[in-house]
Amino acid sequence: MVFLYIRLGTNVSANSIRISSWQHLLVAAIGRAMDDTWRTSVDTRLTGLDTRLTGVEREVHGLKISVDWMKWALTLLATFTLTGFTLLTTLTLNVNTKVDNLSAKLVDEFRVQRAEMADEFRAQRAEMSAQTTAIASAFAATKQQAPQVILLPPPPASGQPDKAH
Repeated sequence: MVFLYIRLGTNVSANSIRISSWQHLLVAAIGRAMDDTWRTSVDTRLTGLDTRLTGVEREVHGLKISVDWMKWALTLLATFTLTGFTLLTTLTLNVNTKVDNLSAKLVDEFRVQRAEMADEFRAQRAEMSAQTTAIASAFAATKQQAPQVILLPPPPASGQPDKAH
């Protein structure tokens, strides 16, 4: 079927227009020739476009799949990141609590040890003071002058004269 383009832009079939038979044959021949040539060129272009459109559709489908996988990957990454930060925060808080408890225990232990050491040092000072006093007394005793001993000759025997001078 051949379509003619008439004024006002309306399509009218060749059968609806009253034309003579030879005009009808002429229009039909021109129409067929134009149809075949036009159809061949359009079909060639459409085949190329169809091939390209199929390629584009495949690419778009591939991109959609890639985007879907990327969404899953980013969701997993975000989940792991959030879980990791939550875990690190929890562990940090636990470590802080343990360090605080340990420091409180150490402070108490140092106080007890300081009191024990103060008592022990006090006892050591008293013992050292006693030892120092004993040593000083010993030195003082050795520095005292020994009693003077005067040796006298034995008394003369009763029968012997004195040989003195």
